[in-house]
Amino acid sequence: MPEGFNQLVEKLSVKKRIWILTGAGISVSSGIPTYRDDNRAWKYSQPIQHDDFINHSATRKRYWARSLVGFHYFGSARPNPCHYAIVHLQNRGASRVW
Repeated sequence: MPEGFNQLVEKLSVKKRIWILTGAGISVSSGIPTYRDDNRAWKYSQPIQHDDFINHSATRKRYWARSLVGFHYFGSARPNPCHYAIVHLQNRGASRVW
C-alpha cells in the first residue's frame, strides 16, 4: 500500500459521513483496464449508446461480442487496497452504498 494509506483510512473512519466517488481507474491495479488513455481519448471504439442498443439488433450483437472478449478481465480480477479501504469505511459506518 502507498505510504500514508492506512493513516488516511483511519482519519476518514472517524468522520460521521463521507462521499466516495470513484471512476474506472480504481480497478486498474486489479487488472481491469480503462477505456480511455491519459489524454482522455478512447483507447478502443466508443461505448455503445443505450438507444443504439435498444433499437438495433446488430448493435446488440456487437455489444455481446465485445463483452465476451472483456469478461476474462473480470473473472480474474481481485479487490485491491482501494476496494478494501472503501469496505473498511463502510463497515465502520463512515460511508454506505446507495
